[in-house]
Amino acid sequence: MARWAHAQPAAGDAEALFRQGKQLMVAGKLAEACAAFDASQKLDPKVTTLLNQANCREKIDQLATALGLFLEGERLTRGATDKASRQMNAIAIERAGKLQPRLSTLLVSVPAGSRIEGLEILRSTEVLAPESWNRALPIDGGTYRIVARAPGYDEWSSTVQVAVERATVTLEIPRLRATEPARSGPGVGSSTQGAPAPLAAEEPRRSRALWSTRRKLSAAAVGGGAIALIAGSVLGVSAKHQQREAHALCPDPQLGCDDADLANEIIRSGHGRAIGANVAFGVGAAAVIAAGVLWLTGAPESGRLARARRGAGIPGARRVVIVPIAAPEQLLVTASGSF
Repeated sequence: MARWAHAQPAAGDAEALFRQGKQLMVAGKLAEACAAFDASQKLDPKVTTLLNQANCREKIDQLATALGLFLEGERLTRGATDKASRQMNAIAIERAGKLQPRLSTLLVSVPAGSRIEGLEILRSTEVLAPESWNRALPIDGGTYRIVARAPGYDEWSSTVQVAVERATVTLEIPRLRATEPARSGPGVGSSTQGAPAPLAAEEPRRSRALWSTRRKLSAAAVGGGAIALIAGSVLGVSAKHQQREAHALCPDPQLGCDDADLANEIIRSGHGRAIGANVAFGVGAAAVIAAGVLWLTGAPESGRLARARRGAGIPGARRVVIVPIAAPEQLLVTASGSF
């Protein structure tokens, strides 16, 4: 009785999850239905739940997983004598047979020259057993990261895309490169005279210093200013065109004309675009001015000058404040600080 009382809640939960899975399947919520069937099977394994798992996985295009579940259902019902089990066995055989020609396969090729001691190959997070190397194995469609690694060698990886159905993908693992030992000091044949290593590293540092944060912002401001100037030009041309169109409709509004209302509407639209053009030109000009200031103030400081400033107790960071001031008829940009 104690054993029955302990087992009963798990069976009840499994049945409830199974029914939820069936309802979710009818509602078209396939991913949630598959999760419900998986949870039910984990709590109380049954062949009926297993076949529903397989059916659900097939519907969400996980064909290799579905095939494995159908084959497991066939194995569990093989040799059964009751009618229900024989029917389930026939269903499993039929569905597995229909899935076989639709499967995609992935072959991870490991040539003899690539087999080194301690070699381990992973497919996403799954470690592939050596027995599965050089074999075309069924796989669900999707994107997979293949990693090859071994102690004392650099890790190698590649990504493969597998179609849902009837794809044959092969990936060859190259021979891994031995990891180079870290150098802690000058080696044989090296010389410290003239300090060649620091000089060789000086050029990349200079290149990085040239593109300081301010100079990167300067380049971005130039791009934004160019876009604003182009937009202002387009709006200005459009305003001029609408002005000419309104004049053609009504050359002299004081004398009156048949299309005066339409002409006034076009004039108002053109006026709005002209204002937009002026604003865009102002923004573009401000961006170009700001870009110039940022470029000039973002110049790299020489190492000798920086050391001198630090020795004198002068802060090395440049401080610049740029303030744009926009008004209906004017646009000002002020830059203040030390640089």
